[in-house]
Amino acid sequence: MLKNVAGKDFAYNPGKFNKIEQIYEQKIGKFSKADSATSKIFVNNVLAKTKDFNRQRDLYVWQRGLNNAVDELLVKKNLKSPINAFMIGRLNKDIASKTSKSLGIDIQEEGITCDKHCILHIREDRKGEYGQDLRIEEIKKVVSVLNDKNTPVSVDMKNKNIIFWFEDEKDSSKINKVVVDLNYKLKKFGLTNYMITAGKVDRINKDKEKYIKIR
Repeated sequence: MLKNVAGKDFAYNPGKFNKIEQIYEQKIGKFSKADSATSKIFVNNVLAKTKDFNRQRDLYVWQRGLNNAVDELLVKKNLKSPINAFMIGRLNKDIASKTSKSLGIDIQEEGITCDKHCILHIREDRKGEYGQDLRIEEIKKVVSVLNDKNTPVSVDMKNKNIIFWFEDEKDSSKINKVVVDLNYKLKKFGLTNYMITAGKVDRINKDKEKYIKIR
């Protein structure tokens, strides 16, 4: 398990380490200009490992933010808990490109964000009235679902958003969805892509809507 390398506010300031990374990569880049083939191989290996570490760090921080919000608001039902906006993922270039072409819009940010409101929106006593509520362990899977290159993704042509799908492991007649609004202006955060809702749908109804599969 990765150690907690993030400060307490890291989830709300996802770019705070970018400058450090830029300086590090610049220094490595200077070393790569050497003629030695060995040095170039070394540099490529270092940069590859750096990118992997950055990804693992991001996933850890995003998961930590989601777990904290779910535990406070849904498990402990501490509705007064001061949960700020936090990142839960990032749109990859392929998904962003295909979505932009399908909807005819320019996606301006790659980050995917959640906050207190979106967690409360999918709580059991609300979504449960319609049989659409996700179990706690399913909600905590959202980070891995959004950032897994194998997760099925559709574009909702009617609502102009994107949907990430994942299986209900206890009920094969259902399928789970995470809906992300694009270019969303989130109060006190700014422009982002926002998890507007998440829940269950009947599998037989999944393809009746105006969805275009992009992955």
